[in-house]
Amino acid sequence: MPKFSLQFQLSHDIEWFAKVGDNYIHAMSFGGLLPQPVNERNRNFILMRKAFQIRVQDKALSYNDYYIDRRLKRYKEQYSEEQYNIRRQRYLTHFEQMAARGFYSFDRDLDNEEIYHLIVKPQSDNSLEWFKERMPVFPASVIKIEDETGDVFLNLHEYIGIAE
Repeated sequence: MPKFSLQFQLSHDIEWFAKVGDNYIHAMSFGGLLPQPVNERNRNFILMRKAFQIRVQDKALSYNDYYIDRRLKRYKEQYSEEQYNIRRQRYLTHFEQMAARGFYSFDRDLDNEEIYHLIVKPQSDNSLEWFKERMPVFPASVIKIEDETGDVFLNLHEYIGIAE
């Protein structure tokens, strides 16, 4: 099955989907290496197309403010509060849309491509049954919670690497 090339992975912000425990995950690679189980180009495009067909629900969302503020810190230091809020909203829009479809939405850490931080999560999931048997599956043990900050993240160190 066709994989994303190393060059493509390192030069694109690739959306990928997986199931972790009972949670349906949407993540953005931010130009990092993809976890091996999700590096399947055709399946990834099918999952992405199907995800965008799900109607966005008007539901309450939960935000990982600790990581969002850390990620956007440089903007907060450089811009007025109004300009910062515009940039923050631009950053969050896609993650919010995926969470409103029922996915826990993650972004890759800027410094460590093995770590993905939760950005936005749904309060309740949509019916995502169609995805159940079609998504790569990671064990629930990859979900970590940092006690001091409450940051929720995926530690995918076992799954990151170049396919042989």
